[in-house]
Amino acid sequence: MDRSKRAKVVDGDMNAAIVYLEGKAAADPMSMARYNLTEEGMLGNMFWADGPSRVDFQHFGDVVAFDSTYKKNKYNRPLVIFLGSNNHKQTTIFGFGLVLDETISSYKWMLENLLEVMCGKLPSVVVTDGDESMIAAVREVLPRATHRLCAWHLQKNVTSNSNEQMFRDVFAKWLYADMEVEEFECEWAQVAEQYGLLNKYWALQLYEKRKMWANAYLRRKFCAGFHTMSRCEGINSHLKKFLSSRHTILELVQNLELLVREYQNNELVAQFSSIYGVPVMTTRLDPIEQFAASVYTKVIFMQVKKEIESISIINFVSKRRVSTTMVYTIEEYGFPGQNVVALYDPKRGRLVCRCGFWEKEGFPCRHMFFVMKHEHIKRIPESLILRRWRKDVKTVNEYTEKTGLEDERGFLLRHGALHAASQWMLFVGSKNDDLYKKCMSGIRQICYDLEARSGNDTMDRSSNAAGAVRDPTVVSLHFDMHADQGKRLEEEDHCRSEQDGGANDTWDHVIGTAQSQTRNMRGVGNTVDWNIEVIDLWLGNLPFDCSSCSDFSIHRTCFVADIVFGNFLIFYFMALFFVVGVGNIAVVTRSLLKLMPGIEQLHPS
Repeated sequence: MDRSKRAKVVDGDMNAAIVYLEGKAAADPMSMARYNLTEEGMLGNMFWADGPSRVDFQHFGDVVAFDSTYKKNKYNRPLVIFLGSNNHKQTTIFGFGLVLDETISSYKWMLENLLEVMCGKLPSVVVTDGDESMIAAVREVLPRATHRLCAWHLQKNVTSNSNEQMFRDVFAKWLYADMEVEEFECEWAQVAEQYGLLNKYWALQLYEKRKMWANAYLRRKFCAGFHTMSRCEGINSHLKKFLSSRHTILELVQNLELLVREYQNNELVAQFSSIYGVPVMTTRLDPIEQFAASVYTKVIFMQVKKEIESISIINFVSKRRVSTTMVYTIEEYGFPGQNVVALYDPKRGRLVCRCGFWEKEGFPCRHMFFVMKHEHIKRIPESLILRRWRKDVKTVNEYTEKTGLEDERGFLLRHGALHAASQWMLFVGSKNDDLYKKCMSGIRQICYDLEARSGNDTMDRSSNAAGAVRDPTVVSLHFDMHADQGKRLEEEDHCRSEQDGGANDTWDHVIGTAQSQTRNMRGVGNTVDWNIEVIDLWLGNLPFDCSSCSDFSIHRTCFVADIVFGNFLIFYFMALFFVVGVGNIAVVTRSLLKLMPGIEQLHPS
């Protein structure tokens, strides 16, 4: 942002950010933002998420991680980032939040609004950085979810408190090793006495939370890859390119949008590789391997392939029948006597292994593939294929044919399916100007057909955004390096208990989709006084660090023209499919099939 524009929004930062989010809601009909105000009329808490992120949550929101350790903005407000893992095991961002303070009430507000925006879908696993207020909020809002602590933050904490490399190695073993609870408890007692941890506050706190981080307690819990350090470490290092302590709220929202767009582009590349790549069959179990390649994404298939190849280290021990179930007892090479039991019921087509690998990773283990080979099974049983790992996870057939969802969640799923189905057309249509014109012509024709069929049956886009919101005050950061840690925590708990008494009990303001109502989409709720400078920012003048020239500005001298075409088509297509209902799926599909050959004929490759 140049100096003149920065000066014009310096005293209206929050209002500029709200207008920007209003503009996003107009361009992306599924994006949403919610915020509340303090008694002084300043920004309290705020949560926002775009349309693709809301769709992703419906498919990959079974495991959600959120972190509030980032305070790189002008007001030192904690930034909360909601993360997940998609079907390519890549990081996907579900939404962002700015909290008033790090209290239980603020985190509760954030979680409750996340669930409302995501149509009530509940995660089964929540991963956090271990903040006490965050733990309490998760316990209240998501009492049935498994709460897991982030391994990266845990190891940072251990490293800062202990200089013993041997203890760090043992702790890493406890995080990841497959061991029984009794074995872990015995080792902890020995190590705690050896390194004098019994009288250290941080170690006692760590032990009290052992059921939230020790693999002995969590080894059968599916966590979509969040049990490793790489994911949290990766997002932390990547965020440094997009956050600055000088950023206003408007600049923060804009730069985080660039971050989301980068992750979404990574997903498009991985999806393209999974669909159009041809894997080489090497395991000699061709039917099973080919079936796995046709179902799973590329990265999951490679992991499944390793399990198939590992059949070579499995030794057969015994086999017996119990009723209709075949009970296999097997062992792995190098571990004699450590038997693993696998059960197969040919009548029901069910296959279970007691090693717990499938429950944790979501795809069959080597013991299961050994049984499949022994029983001459040529396809992985459907009961073992976790939908979130499929390459076609975003197709809508299951929901329209089996559940017939007509609510907002069904709308999100249909939108995601149509968006995924159109990616190849968008890619080819962005290649050159002729392809672009052909694609745009076809999209407009589809749009006219859909509008004629749908009439005014669309979802409410009303907004109750506040007329004027005061900017937050700048929070000063104080560090007392010599204060007693236990006393400091008690004081923080006392302050939080006082602040939790209703500091945020104000009306929530909504930008974006309201609850399932109907109205004409020609209006977008409250009329907004569009500031020219803010509109200019919204139309694309977003400051960023250029990867080629390292210039942080709105002058995109290194920008690629293909990306402009691609992003324009994506936003146009998202707005187009907003009017789609269940009955229009077939119309859109037929239209796409008619449009695609024309584009591909113009495409030279």
